[in-house]
Amino acid sequence: MVVAAGSAHAAHAQPVEPEGGASADAAPAPTTSQPSPLAIDQLTLSDDLIAAVGLRPIGDRRVEARVSTGNDATHQAALRATDTILGAGLELTGSALRSDVLGDQSEAAARIAHTSDHHVAGLHATYTADHVGFGRQSFLTDMRTATYGAAWTESRAPGRVTLELYGEQQTLRDTRQVGTLELDGSLLGAHVGFTSRSVQAFGLDHEFSGDIDVMQANGVASETDGDPDEMHMTMLPRTRHGRHRFLSAYIHDTVRVIESLDVHGGFVFEHWRWLTNIASIYGPDLGESMDQDAAVISSLMIGPKVGALYRVTPNVAVTANAYRTLRTPTWQQLMRPVQNGEVVTVADDQLHPETVTGAQLGPTVVTPKLEARVVGFWNEVAAPIADIDVGPAARETTNLGHAREIGVDASASWRIAKSVLAGAGYTYTNARITDAASHPALAGNVRAQTPRHRATAALTYDRPTILTVTGTVRFADQRFANAGNTIALAPVAVVDAMAARKLTHGLAGFVSVENIFDRRFVWNQAGVDTIGAPRLVQVGVRLDSARW
Repeated sequence: MVVAAGSAHAAHAQPVEPEGGASADAAPAPTTSQPSPLAIDQLTLSDDLIAAVGLRPIGDRRVEARVSTGNDATHQAALRATDTILGAGLELTGSALRSDVLGDQSEAAARIAHTSDHHVAGLHATYTADHVGFGRQSFLTDMRTATYGAAWTESRAPGRVTLELYGEQQTLRDTRQVGTLELDGSLLGAHVGFTSRSVQAFGLDHEFSGDIDVMQANGVASETDGDPDEMHMTMLPRTRHGRHRFLSAYIHDTVRVIESLDVHGGFVFEHWRWLTNIASIYGPDLGESMDQDAAVISSLMIGPKVGALYRVTPNVAVTANAYRTLRTPTWQQLMRPVQNGEVVTVADDQLHPETVTGAQLGPTVVTPKLEARVVGFWNEVAAPIADIDVGPAARETTNLGHAREIGVDASASWRIAKSVLAGAGYTYTNARITDAASHPALAGNVRAQTPRHRATAALTYDRPTILTVTGTVRFADQRFANAGNTIALAPVAVVDAMAARKLTHGLAGFVSVENIFDRRFVWNQAGVDTIGAPRLVQVGVRLDSARW
């Protein structure tokens, strides 16, 4: 959801998933959908009780629960219950985290799904409350988020039709050194899609598809400054109203040229509008209301999307894709000034999406014991978004001229033996600003928060009646905290481990240690240092009624 994008959650700092820069968008997934090589189907550090909510099938009368406790007053609990009532599946989940170093988080969710021979229909709703304090950042954040939606898919002889409606409400409050910022946002969106059955045309098999997506987000940001001399008094609040809309549509044709070759092509239409463009609340003081008229900011992109899938053998396929798309700024980039220490980052009044023109190529291998993929990518980015230093204690989120992202994304999982599974992932990214427009000194710099090398490796031994052990290593190369490349963050490697053993039918005990060597690393620098999570030791039990 766009409203929640970029928000502060009480999650662990992951050194292999940097914020900003060339992320997953830089290397879109290949057209052949394969499971993640690190999604190991058992109790792991990323326990599937929570991570797979909404993805796992709903079973009859199943209850799962997990409870753990550990150092730094870190306590966690989770519950999942499913059943089938009158032909419809019902899923209820809840979780809670309390920690002196990670913050507090709680979540409750419900999902209803009904499946018949011709259709799948469902409803879902989630409520999340987050509190992130001084243990992770230089201010306090309280956030409440509610998401909801409905989806329906109908499959008939002509093809498959999908309809989805969704929404989100969010309230965020930052309590800072000399004031508070409150941001209330709402989002509504809809998706309509159609995929035809295979049809004959010009002697070839065709499958036509298309969809339309529309989303609109609205919000109000209100800031109150405390009087440093008279802390019991406050100034009048400054407010900012914002509204943006994103519309996308595409039409697509997949052609079976020969039995081993599929070629697809079509056109994508994307239109983004910042409908209420108002000067920053950090601009000149205009009194109680900071709203003022300004030109609407918009970006329009119409471009091709083409590709091919060639099956070399039943186990090896090669994919190639070329695309053009928009990367829109997040809602909170537009509406939420970020303060770390004395450094404040605000959005440029003319901030608009990046336009990415790129291509990717790589093989995928799937055998009974091995799954692997390698994707090489090249992206040319027009108007890249970056945080620019504009003063001793001020940064601005703005668009530069041009950037280039070149790299390789690889992953593999290998079933070494029946009880042993290994997984690894590696990403190489060379992302640089090639044209900095009005900031020529930045040309040639590496994009902020983009390490050149990232890697993850995991090894699992799984014998539930004896022991299940998982070890994971995560590595991130040096990266820069700012566009000027003057603040370098050192490389970091973090080691995690977990051991679990079946106690009785449906009950297992486990011990997990995250950041085993208590590696203290700086995750970000912007006025003050943001420190990664310390060593966390958790001891707990998991219950699964399906194994009674």
